[in-house]
Amino acid sequence: MSIGSEDPDQTIAVCKETLAKNPKNVAARTRLGLAYMKKGMADQAIKELNEVIRIDQRHVDANYALGIAYADKGMLDQALDQWKRVVRFDKNHAKARYFMGQVYWLKGMWDAALMEQRRALELEPYNPRVHLALGNVLLAKGLREEAVQAWERVLSLKPDDPDALKNIPAAYLSMGKFDECVREARKALEIVQDPGIRLIINNTLGFAYLTKGDYDNAYEVYKDLVEKHPANPDLKVVFGEVLSVRGDAKGAREQWLKAIEIAPQNTSAIYDLGLGLAQEGKMDEAMEHWNKVLSLDPKHVNSRRNIAAVNMIRGKFDVAIEQWKAIIAVNDKDPEAHALLGEIYVKAGKLPEAAWSVKQSLDLSPKYPRALFLNGVVQLKNGKHGEAAIEWGKALDADANFGLMVGHTAKELVSKAEADAIEKAAVASGQEVAQRAVKTIKSIL
Repeated sequence: MSIGSEDPDQTIAVCKETLAKNPKNVAARTRLGLAYMKKGMADQAIKELNEVIRIDQRHVDANYALGIAYADKGMLDQALDQWKRVVRFDKNHAKARYFMGQVYWLKGMWDAALMEQRRALELEPYNPRVHLALGNVLLAKGLREEAVQAWERVLSLKPDDPDALKNIPAAYLSMGKFDECVREARKALEIVQDPGIRLIINNTLGFAYLTKGDYDNAYEVYKDLVEKHPANPDLKVVFGEVLSVRGDAKGAREQWLKAIEIAPQNTSAIYDLGLGLAQEGKMDEAMEHWNKVLSLDPKHVNSRRNIAAVNMIRGKFDVAIEQWKAIIAVNDKDPEAHALLGEIYVKAGKLPEAAWSVKQSLDLSPKYPRALFLNGVVQLKNGKHGEAAIEWGKALDADANFGLMVGHTAKELVSKAEADAIEKAAVASGQEVAQRAVKTIKSIL
């Protein structure tokens, strides 16, 4: 259903002449609508196609084309309604199902999107476009291995498909499969010619090297990218991070400053500059940068965490508490955030508030070891040694290595005398797991 290579202006003239003689000629009016679409005249196309449907509600081509016209204008709900009509009249209309799946995907309705793309695939099993869309939906659902398999099927049908070649290494990177990411990115770079896609794949490759600790290869990738794309501030930010981990603090700072020169509100560059200053012991200057980040992006969690940490060290617990409250306001479903706020409350001597924060953490994740340990600390500070031992036992049950998670915190919050008192209570209770948990903490102190 198209006017193919025909001149749309000529088609419009012929169709108008036909319709002047017979206004109810749906074939001519449908072709008129398609010609308008080819010229980018969406409003005129919608008018003509709606007129076709007024004459013949079950006209599949007009309903389908009208959906495309609506989609071109960003009217996705109206487009979806038209394609639903299409599959009601022709349940085997693969293209309508494909586009329905695309709209559901854009709307975040993953299950509906998956259903439609699978139906489209049943009808067109050798269509690489449908396999590509199916992979996108599977990725959105968190099914990354299945997504990769779908994109691999794309390449079996269309070996040079740039989107599949780009998506596969990115998926492996998100799974932490760095060797597979590197392998697939290198293969893709041998095929893909489009400069924009090559930039994305190289960035994925470089980040895989950086994350796996292969700093030399990461350096080579980002050095080349920065030279080829000197106006891209984000590449300079990551190149600065590579230089930083390689011990070149001066070079890193230069890259971040260049990024800010290009994009003065680049929060990643400003944040990284703060980290560099902190590593040099210039905490006040570092916090100035992190506060600048927050002025641009109040939801920047890492800046708030760092500001909180510095103020914790300085004993300014109220400032740290306010930062963690702001973090929780961004995401109140994070058990770690609630637990860490509880830890600060303990250090500030605010035990009721600490108990409340730890409870919030455990309500979200009943077996979260850090929260269970802190719950024990709260019991300890309230003089309830037996209850403290029980909570630490729960933490050990939840994670045999919980001592590694809470080691630093234990040293700050628990004295050897307090640990001895809890150990006595654990022995008196006869609970073997509680005794082992206390011994774990004592071995850290």
